[in-house]
Amino acid sequence: PPTGVRGGTATPSSLEVLWSGPDSMGDCEFLRWRVEIREVGGELSTEFEGASGGCGAWMLTSECRVSCVAEGLQSKTDYELRVKVECTNIETSSEFSSISPVVSTLPAPASAPTSVEISNEDEKSVELLWSAGEPNECTFREWEVMYQEGGSTAWTAAAGCGVAERASTTCNATGLSCDTGYVFRVRETCTDSEADSAWALGMGVRTPKGETCFTRATAPTGIQMKNATASSMVVEWHGGESNDCAFVSWQVERQDGATNFRNPSHFDTIG
Repeated sequence: PPTGVRGGTATPSSLEVLWSGPDSMGDCEFLRWRVEIREVGGELSTEFEGASGGCGAWMLTSECRVSCVAEGLQSKTDYELRVKVECTNIETSSEFSSISPVVSTLPAPASAPTSVEISNEDEKSVELLWSAGEPNECTFREWEVMYQEGGSTAWTAAAGCGVAERASTTCNATGLSCDTGYVFRVRETCTDSEADSAWALGMGVRTPKGETCFTRATAPTGIQMKNATASSMVVEWHGGESNDCAFVSWQVERQDGATNFRNPSHFDTIG
């Protein structure tokens, strides 16, 4: 009989089935593989029956094919599998394989939140509101809220938005930067992460600039040192963008060997 029967990739309604062919086909003229499946566990245990979908008998007429996907299954359910070789002469068909280890379909995930809205934004925070989707087979853990900042592709957990009550579908995201664009997303997370919902994206928002919001000058570039003598050298650079900086002076520091940076002895700032 076939060997190594096991489950592979699972979804809420399907299971991948894999196996290895027998060491010898003997006098068998190969007809097809037969894959059977049964529910197990408590009162739900059933008899083996032919698997459906891609594991249907007439889908497995190639001797080289040793995997298939059984479909139409129940979510969050344990199953066992077995496989045999069927031959044109039924008397030469193999016995069924050993029964596989138990394999489970995934829980039906919560549906994604809807109507993610943003309001009451100020320089450092915004308020988010959303509507819960259907929980399905999710045992609620918390709402997860994340954001992208200033066009970045990285997602960051939003401070102030670790909401642990399913009925509470609002939070105040804090610790943001002023005059900065944000995109927020929300999902429902579950004690079994396989049941987490998909992400729901909110509209982009920009925090206001406000009276105390300043954009720093960008760092100088192209620093060069030349015309060195035993006790001096010329330092040149290109200024960055001033942004909200009202220029006062350039500050130049030096580092001797492994010491910390410090101001040169002959000048501290350049107006």
